[in-house]
Amino acid sequence: HYLPPQTVHEKLKAHSAQFNKAEIIEVTDGVFVAIGYALANSIIIEGSTSLIVVDTMESLESAQKARQDFIAATPKHVHSKPVSHVIYTHYHPDHTWGTSAWIDDEHHTPTIMSHARTLKEMTRVFSISASITNIRSMRQFGPLLHEYDQMHLHAHAHDHDHGEHAHDFHSGMYKQDAMEDVNHSWIDFNDEYNQFSNVFENSGIGPFLLSGPRWSRSLHLPTKLLTQEINELRLDGVAMKIVHAPGETADQIFIYLTEKRVLLPADNIYRTYPNIYAIRGSPTRDARDWTRSLDKMRALQPAPLIMVPGHTRPVYGEHEIQQLLTVYRDGI
Repeated sequence: HYLPPQTVHEKLKAHSAQFNKAEIIEVTDGVFVAIGYALANSIIIEGSTSLIVVDTMESLESAQKARQDFIAATPKHVHSKPVSHVIYTHYHPDHTWGTSAWIDDEHHTPTIMSHARTLKEMTRVFSISASITNIRSMRQFGPLLHEYDQMHLHAHAHDHDHGEHAHDFHSGMYKQDAMEDVNHSWIDFNDEYNQFSNVFENSGIGPFLLSGPRWSRSLHLPTKLLTQEINELRLDGVAMKIVHAPGETADQIFIYLTEKRVLLPADNIYRTYPNIYAIRGSPTRDARDWTRSLDKMRALQPAPLIMVPGHTRPVYGEHEIQQLLTVYRDGI
């Protein structure tokens, strides 16, 4: 009694390769990105004595798994450092609701930094409009379709022999306790032998959105607000420029690690067409502000060598980054 497997456009299927594996990538010395655990990425920066986390995903489960894998992927002298700062690039819940996973002592919490506008936007989002915003987000990103697929996959898992598959976060999210021995990370849902449900491909800017009663979330408001357009800082030995860059949101910032030449553009650029208007009913994004913010990134000197967006995979190479920023700007 399942929906039949669905046929999707090959380009949409190929787009899943941007995030279909949960992994920790060290993009350069001391800069890591957790990708494939949630709708958005988390970036972890190693300082002299501590860690700096940029964005924290949308659920505790995602953030906890990302931190667990970060610990497994790095030597003890790296992952044992305490988290001194969390930076929110903007207010969206897929970047802010997993913060508790990075807090070991509620009495000594990290400094949580953001643009001053972020606090206002978080207050607005978590107000009386929160319920309808959440419902519309569920419709936009399809988490219930994803859950439908996963539950039917694991209910049907013993009926199909798919061989050996490496276990990862994607394969275990919806398992029942009795199914813990089943590993299905790389199922071809469109294989003619897989006659269980397949109605979900990806959430466009990420593999899925873990939202709803099954998942946990935390709320930690910013404790240090940035009021200047350009903030040049050195956090625990890491030189960075934090720039207010309204675009996908009015409170958006980008972070440029000036000595490492790593650009964190947040959600002002990623490998999908710019979301000028979100179909869930959020305010229209100002295209002129967005293009000006991309121009700020294009003008950075020295030019970035690595770009790690808030969604989709890192981009490497000065020419490739400049070309992508320019095309994206012109597209808007």
